[in-house]
Amino acid sequence: MLENQRIGVIGAGNMAQALINGLLSSGATQAAAIRVVHRGNPERREKIRGRFGIEVMESAGDLARWATLLVLATKPGDLAAALEGVALGPDQLLISVLAGVSTAAIEAVVGPGVPVVRAMPNTCSTIRESVTSLALGRSAGPVHRQLAEELFAGVGMVLLVQEKDLDVVTALSGSGPAYVYLLIESLVEAGVAHGLSPEVARTLATHTVVGAGRMVLSTGEDPGRLRDKVTSKGGTTQAGLDALRAAGFAEAVGQAVARATRRSRELGGATVPREGRDRWVIKLGSSSLTGPGGRLHVKRIEDLAVELTSHTGALDLLLVTSGAIAAGVGRMGRSVPPRRLSEKQALAAIGQTQLMQAYQRAFGEWGQPIAQVLLTAEDLLDEKRRENARQTLEELLSWRVLPVVNENDTVATEEISVGDNDTLAAQLAILVGARRLVILTDTEGVYRFDPRSAASPELVRQLGEGDPLPELGQANRGRGGMITKIAAARLAGAAGIETVITSAHHQGPIGAILRGEEVGTKWTPRTLNSTGS
Repeated sequence: MLENQRIGVIGAGNMAQALINGLLSSGATQAAAIRVVHRGNPERREKIRGRFGIEVMESAGDLARWATLLVLATKPGDLAAALEGVALGPDQLLISVLAGVSTAAIEAVVGPGVPVVRAMPNTCSTIRESVTSLALGRSAGPVHRQLAEELFAGVGMVLLVQEKDLDVVTALSGSGPAYVYLLIESLVEAGVAHGLSPEVARTLATHTVVGAGRMVLSTGEDPGRLRDKVTSKGGTTQAGLDALRAAGFAEAVGQAVARATRRSRELGGATVPREGRDRWVIKLGSSSLTGPGGRLHVKRIEDLAVELTSHTGALDLLLVTSGAIAAGVGRMGRSVPPRRLSEKQALAAIGQTQLMQAYQRAFGEWGQPIAQVLLTAEDLLDEKRRENARQTLEELLSWRVLPVVNENDTVATEEISVGDNDTLAAQLAILVGARRLVILTDTEGVYRFDPRSAASPELVRQLGEGDPLPELGQANRGRGGMITKIAAARLAGAAGIETVITSAHHQGPIGAILRGEEVGTKWTPRTLNSTGS
């Protein structure tokens, strides 16, 4: 397939040149089928033209009109400038190697319907030993995947991953060669310090690293098992490993990957101007946050943090969370749910600290700052307090801080008795002018009949004002059941906000919705909110 493509490359840095070299060296395509855009000095253009025998252009717009496959290989912050004047259609493919920049962010620039694939090769592309990870955008299909795989097969091996994992991939394999170079450099310096010549130390260190890597690949064994096989109790290897552990070697590597992951997300978050970003409110219910006995389901919070932070580059996100009272019940080891208002308020005060600590740890792992915002119905009804809340939320979003919103159950009265966070989420979505409300619950969506009793409950995919409502049951835990979720969708819909009700147990529900996949139940308003894209 690739031999029939006209390949345009925007950018002429090391990665772009490594990719071109791999394509030509492997025979995947010919020089006449490749063109490059470079707006820099004429000497650089002549150097590239002389090295590869390809045409070097100055206009990305002209290149896009010629190419059937476009590779974006500039700096992440240059996304908008690189695509200025570029018009693409659904019959073209755009492949991006920009670190941290999501497919959603690119799609926001090039427009809907354009197939986008995100790729992360590494510097070993120059010797055709890269490992490239690919993730598909919402309009990319099997044909586009195959084209991308053929393109990067010229510089090494290719893997398909979920886009939510690409920032970690960037930190591990994209930045990884630099970590290995530092290891080799450190081994050489240590060898020289103990009497070896620089040449001998470098040869020993380099071949040791290469040989160890090949050993893992050729045997297929776990690296830990291979390490154990060469470590004799009380021997030299054991002594060296003990020193590395004492110095925090594994922790340092972990911190390197964590910080590089965070930086990848920061680079992505800086690519889409705020005026071009969608705004979504995500609501997570207590039944999805807590397990048996009301204990917080920490793994689910961690999964949510990964999911949300993978989309903060293209979306303004606000999270509405339940679970404070349920967490308080679990923390106090109570077997009977609270009935008195004062009990619920006290348990909310206990559980709220646990809840926010869990969110802080989970989002902090990915470098995403969060802020706790406690609201009551009175805050949203009083004009002055409502405006103060809106301004605070706008300020947080402008700082790329994710607001974590909950009802102030410790002082609330009516809400804690008969209210729910579904309604709060809808009111919040209206307050900040969101385009979409996503309610994550413990069921797939809205069913035609109560799924607990019906043999064939039938999931309802689409609902809207005027549609007949299904038979609705209450959830086992939490103040709101499906009735309150439908009411919240209706409230948001009146303001032109689309609502999706789906399961929190799905892997990557936000990404699935972004890709246009059929997820849960969608409540479509008559007129969509024009805020966002």
